This record gives sequence, structure tokens and C-alpha cells, in this order.
Amino acid sequence: MATGKLTKLSLTVLICASAILSVNWGKSPATNPASSSTRVTESAISIEFSQILWTPMVPEMGTGSPMRSVLHEHPVTHGSQFVIQLPPKFHVPAHYHTVNETHTVIEGTFIVQVEGKRTALQPGGFNYTPANVVHEAWTMADKGALIFVTVDGPYDLHPASPDAPAARP
Repeated sequence: MATGKLTKLSLTVLICASAILSVNWGKSPATNPASSSTRVTESAISIEFSQILWTPMVPEMGTGSPMRSVLHEHPVTHGSQFVIQLPPKFHVPAHYHTVNETHTVIEGTFIVQVEGKRTALQPGGFNYTPANVVHEAWTMADKGALIFVTVDGPYDLHPASPDAPAARP
């Protein structure tokens, strides 16, 4: 896929409307056919960008869904590394995880708000969000983003609003 086309499809979360985020996050590949791109291993792996298998995070959104690919998941801790392509003008509603999370911007602008502080991260920009800290994110109106995300345990997502339905694991 050409780099120019990536920006049209792009970016953590990470993470769509917390009520409709993919039900497949945090499940092992054996119980999660949609995450066939997950590589659970302790062995060394190398993956070319052209070999990445993308999965819609929210299939109900059709072509407007963020896309993700789990690059690696540790077989014991279930910590993982994945990439997310978020479309332009996308909002990731306020939520938290029970594990630490990092975001590194590869392409585009990823605007993240953590503990009331909003930061626009450019390519190479980095964010660390500790477990149980509420955060939300946006992409620019004219361009999406491609981000690299890590979590140090099983991925989960909980909406910050008590009125919002909990995301399914």
C-alpha cells in the first residue's frame, strides 16, 4: 500500500467510540478469527510494512473504521505492539485501560489529551499513559494518522463516562 494512501485510511489507539470498539481486542488469536495478523511468540520476528495484515477495528463503520494490525503479543504477559491507521477528523472518546499504553506517531498528527493536557504529536512524537488514566484523542480534519501502540499487559478499554456502555473485551 502506498504511503499516500495510508494517510487516507489512517489511525491509538487506538480506539473508536468506546461503546462500539472492536469486541476482538484482547482476545487471543485462537478465539479471535478477526485478529489473524496477531503474532503470539517469544521468538524474534521482522515484518515489512507491505506484509502487515489490517483488520477493521469497528467493522460497523465500513471504510470509515480505524484499521489495526497486532504485530506481536507476548504469550505470557499478553503485552502487545500494534499499529493503527486512523481516518481524518476522527475522535477517540475519553477512556482508560488497566495497563500502561504508549503511542508513537509514524505519520500525520495525533492529538492526545491526558489529565486535561492536550498535545498535538507529529511524526516521531511519543505519549506514555499510565494504567487507569483517562485519555482521549483526535486526528486532523484533513489528514488521518498512523501510530505505533504498545501495552504492557492484556489490552482492555473502559469508557470514562459511567453512562457509556463498557467496551467488550
